Amino acid sequence: MARVHPFQTNFTAGELTPKLAGQVDFKKYNNGVEEMQNMTVFPQGGATRRYGTRFVAEVKDSSKSTRIIPFEFNITQSYILELGDQYIRFYKDNGQITNASKNITGITQANPAVVTVSSHGYSNGDDVWINGVVGMTQVNGRRFRIANTTTNTFELQGVNSTGYTAYASAGTAADVFEIASPFTESQLYEIAFTQSADVMYLVHEDVAPRKLSRTGHTSWTMTEVDFKRGPYLDQNTTSTTMTPSGTSGSVTITASSSTFVATDVGRLIKFNSGHAKITNFSSATQVTATTTDNFSGTGGTADWSLGTFTSTKGFPKSVSFFEQRLIFAGTTTFPQTIFASESGLYEEFDVGSSNAADAFIYTIAANKVNVIRWLAPARDLIVGTVGGEFKVGRPTGEPLKPDNVQITQQTTYGGYTTQPIQIGNAVLFVQRQQKKIREFAYRFESDAYLAPDMTLLAEHITGKGIVDVDYAQEPDSIYWAVRKDGALLGMTYQREEDVIAWHRHIIGGSFTLTFNGASNVTDSTTDSNNNGFVNISGHGLSTGDKVTYSAGGGTKIQGLVDGKEYFVFVKDANNFEFASTYEQAIDRTIIQIADGVGANHSVKAQAQVKSVSTISEASENQTYIVVRRRINGNIVQYVEYLDDLLRIDSGLAGTVNGSSSSITGLDHLEGEEVQILIGDAVYPNQTVTNGAISVNLTATSGFKSIEIGLAYISKIKTMRIEAGSQAGTAQARKKRYNEVVVRLHKTIGIKINGDQLPFRTSSTPMGQNIPEFTGDKRVTNLGWDRDGQIEILQEQPLPMTVLGITGTLVTSD
Repeated sequence: MARVHPFQTNFTAGELTPKLAGQVDFKKYNNGVEEMQNMTVFPQGGATRRYGTRFVAEVKDSSKSTRIIPFEFNITQSYILELGDQYIRFYKDNGQITNASKNITGITQANPAVVTVSSHGYSNGDDVWINGVVGMTQVNGRRFRIANTTTNTFELQGVNSTGYTAYASAGTAADVFEIASPFTESQLYEIAFTQSADVMYLVHEDVAPRKLSRTGHTSWTMTEVDFKRGPYLDQNTTSTTMTPSGTSGSVTITASSSTFVATDVGRLIKFNSGHAKITNFSSATQVTATTTDNFSGTGGTADWSLGTFTSTKGFPKSVSFFEQRLIFAGTTTFPQTIFASESGLYEEFDVGSSNAADAFIYTIAANKVNVIRWLAPARDLIVGTVGGEFKVGRPTGEPLKPDNVQITQQTTYGGYTTQPIQIGNAVLFVQRQQKKIREFAYRFESDAYLAPDMTLLAEHITGKGIVDVDYAQEPDSIYWAVRKDGALLGMTYQREEDVIAWHRHIIGGSFTLTFNGASNVTDSTTDSNNNGFVNISGHGLSTGDKVTYSAGGGTKIQGLVDGKEYFVFVKDANNFEFASTYEQAIDRTIIQIADGVGANHSVKAQAQVKSVSTISEASENQTYIVVRRRINGNIVQYVEYLDDLLRIDSGLAGTVNGSSSSITGLDHLEGEEVQILIGDAVYPNQTVTNGAISVNLTATSGFKSIEIGLAYISKIKTMRIEAGSQAGTAQARKKRYNEVVVRLHKTIGIKINGDQLPFRTSSTPMGQNIPEFTGDKRVTNLGWDRDGQIEILQEQPLPMTVLGITGTLVTSD
């Protein structure tokens, strides 16, 4: 038998596709793992337990889609924007922005609770944060939706305060700051945006471009971009003439033949050396308009042009800044056209050619109609279309101007609508089918742009597709992506060091729906659709959700397998069907089912990440996510951020001492079993009841930190080992580790292949925190198998960083 000492020195290849299981001689094989769950990879090679998430707030309406995007003026003035159905809310400094607070003078012990605030000015349905109350402390640090407002009072909707401590004094109420938006729920993930200083431009093909401006934390405005001079369609070539009733102000414009339609309101028109915006439609030959540049006269002329951006022709779906120009692209009528503003004048689009600073319009010439989906400023302006990637070039050393535009196709992969992310000299974009991430970058050796696949070694990682992305440069250069099924993906990306390491993140929080396998199941033979379905009132699932089915000790439902994962098709709020794959759930290709036996059948669903966004802070980038869970029987969506101080999810932190007993402020986790970390000691799990848990410390205990939140498991599982055989390959041969040595950094409390490692030593007094361990930990005599894989787990809310794995391996020849 051969005895060897293999050493995995790094994890810079991340989680590898199962398709590489046979390529044991591949260079990256020994730098990768089979599973990398809730771990991130350092650019230096090690892997660490990911940060926990800190709860910030629930979104305005958890029943609807929500997206978050960044707004960054500088590292001290960075915001997260919550885009919902026709509204925007704002986050800064780890909290939700509110209007100025107002003083509370009373809160009743009643159902519902009634709060007194003199001349509060709030409206029914507003969300209000309450803080600083003396006596009725159960309301502090919480956000409430209010109802039945009067001049001086309002109710806390759904809050029964009869069991709360009586109000004594003080307290403030502050309503959430919010502005209106024209974007609907269905449009949120198709919005493109770009920013310059305190102004952000947002576009969608069905909405006139918008400009979001900030002048203060609670001073934001969203207005329609006021285009005054273009862009325009090509000049009229027909005999139709335009005649204005005047030269300035509000004028009537008459066409000599039918030209106008009702959707032309808001459209620009140019003739007689002037510009005007249509304000009213009278007929196909007559409109009212307001001049933006006066007409030179009132005579009729056939030399006229109508504006491009209008409900009639569609609006741009892409936007970016490049070389002091604002670039729009891809309207409904002109899907392959880019519209570049005048240099330095972002809202001026009157085309010229004599001046280098003039605006210009350019349509991509290609064999197929390639709808433009994104723009990215890099070495050149990069244009991503459905069918390929183009560069907008110009002669070396010259700026982009009307007479030197050169648009050439570089690659032919095609992109999805997600925002491209520029990292260094590269642009990362999601390919059209949403399952690959490509790195579009210039290569000097080939004098061309290339777009290699960043998921080639981990093609499984993107699952059913990517829906949202962003990038956190610090501390570890991670490209974040949200999968359709709600998994959060990370890719540690350090191209200079050939580090491309994917990792998967399952955010804490799951819910189980229990049902009777007979009475709650409609057999396929009695179902009018011949499918069969499960009835659970208010199940809260969505079509495509992944669930794990359990028979609960009874006889399984016919057609299903106990313990297997399925995807649901939602018939309505109370009934759902089963499918084998995500695609089949979407297409409603359903598994036929029949009754089982037993009252404890169940389906279990995991928390889902719906959106991700990052902003810059002074020391690092902060990553925010929107997480969908079922809490206390209700579907909720929470805004949370990854916090290096937490090792639990949807968590909160504070301090406790020997006099502490009830820890409140946990209403967002009502009914959930939570993990608790006091100091560096794990406290027994508890279930949140009435927004609180209880802890019992010795009376003499001094102040200690406490973290409370949802558990998540971090895991590394190595690839099948290829080492130790003297007669060819070690694959499929019996082998065992006499010992496994894991090199750790600042770690406490892990398992190796199921064995819990001790970290407390005789030198650590009982009652004192266990110090974080750096060094080698050993496990011996792991037993024989044919794979030689090592699994490292962290199931507790404690730190874990793995720098390398070695051991003594014996392989049977």
